[in-house]
Amino acid sequence: MEINMEKYYRIKKEHAERAGLDATLRMEDGDDLLLSEKDVRMISLTIEERVAVLGGSEYVEPITTEE
Repeated sequence: MEINMEKYYRIKKEHAERAGLDATLRMEDGDDLLLSEKDVRMISLTIEERVAVLGGSEYVEPITTEE
């Protein structure tokens, strides 16, 4: 029989607040809160943060001039 243990992640409090989570709702560990996968999915990220996590950067089309 397989026991399915829920995983928890240490997330900085300022990021957890984006999902409406704080120390009154979740367990603290120093400057972090312990959040479940479901909690982590609720944290909103800006497009810039998503791109940075994926190692991307903004593409700027080169300006071409016709002579």
